[in-house]
Amino acid sequence: MDNEFDWEFYTGEDTVVEDYLKDDTRDQLLELAEGHTDMIGASVAVERPAIRETPFIYEARIVVYMRPDNVVGHEKGANPEAALRGALRAVERQIRSRREKLAKPWERPRS
Repeated sequence: MDNEFDWEFYTGEDTVVEDYLKDDTRDQLLELAEGHTDMIGASVAVERPAIRETPFIYEARIVVYMRPDNVVGHEKGANPEAALRGALRAVERQIRSRREKLAKPWERPRS
């Protein structure tokens, strides 16, 4: 990898996330960062926002620290895995789209 990549994983006190999901998340983020210098780190949080009538809703947020602007993926799901996978897809889609636009300087607006 061309740069140092720091990351943190947070779970709410009533949320259990299996170790393999944490490892998969880190691996996917590292794969996105490989060969690029725009990603410098990420913060991942999975929790149950509130225990009400639907106690099985989980929320995942992934913030990828990038240059020039951070990318955020957010997803709710019936279980931690579904929420985390959805947030990862959102982050990946945004990063790939941003890189694609930056690769075509002739299409960027002039400042």
